[in-house]
Amino acid sequence: SYMPVYELEELLAIGQYMIKNSKGNNLNDFQKYILSDESIIKKYEEYDGIIRHVFPYVKKQEEEIILLKNQALKEFNYKSFKVTMNIENSNISDLLVKYVVNKSDFSNVTYQFVNSNTVMRIALENETMEIDDYVDLLIFIDNKPQSRYASSYYSWYQRLISLLLTSIDVKWKMRLYTGDKIDLDSYKNISITKKMVLKPVIDIPHFDDMESDCLYYPSSGTFPFCDMFYKEDNKIVAIQVTGGLSKKNRNITGLNKFMKIVKLTEADKSRIKYVLIPHPKLADNYKITDTFGLEDLEIWKIPIKYLE
Repeated sequence: SYMPVYELEELLAIGQYMIKNSKGNNLNDFQKYILSDESIIKKYEEYDGIIRHVFPYVKKQEEEIILLKNQALKEFNYKSFKVTMNIENSNISDLLVKYVVNKSDFSNVTYQFVNSNTVMRIALENETMEIDDYVDLLIFIDNKPQSRYASSYYSWYQRLISLLLTSIDVKWKMRLYTGDKIDLDSYKNISITKKMVLKPVIDIPHFDDMESDCLYYPSSGTFPFCDMFYKEDNKIVAIQVTGGLSKKNRNITGLNKFMKIVKLTEADKSRIKYVLIPHPKLADNYKITDTFGLEDLEIWKIPIKYLE
């Protein structure tokens, strides 16, 4: 049999009970905060309802839990987990994955990542994740539109695209963007023939200082205009990834800010090629509503073998 995790309401009640039934001088400041509604809600959002993670007794224990989770994120083996579908046999930390237990007979029904942020961090930080792992997880989420992991889909899809762009054996389908007219017969297969290295960056290089073998991946979640870019034939190829299933057409924004960051002027717009990579289910009909004077625009469709 399995022990179900606590619900948030139960944890809040435990915290209030312990505060009410403890003499004020028996609780230090750390313990008072840990038992507060604010702390319990934060811990629940991070670790779900596993009580020992929600109520660390001393500060050192709290710090150890954080270190253990960071280590677990790095060591999480998706392939092993997928094969066994079992937390115990996969040696997976309960800081990442929990059992979902049937409360009527305490049997294990299924398993679940503790929250969508954990899923996202596995996708972005784990060193064992490969292209096929991302595809498998994206298909899983895609088939469950109400999944609690749906909020992580965009980050996962963006990460998958960056891996595909740095793999020279990938064949994309590309069509030129020609306004409202959509000519699917214009699709042609293209490949990136040079090997690029994924390079996360905080300080964005100026155009003249960009290396030709790097796919630049801005670390800021508010970076304007594109999600990643590389330099080719004296042009910047700016990649915009659209992972959602919204049929709202793309309006190019942030172009002027981007040009200012990379030290290009209004006269240098011809040095920018804009590439839109929508969700594969929408790629055939995707439109751009405002091109902001750019003339070199393409829509790329993810290779078919990554849709299956």
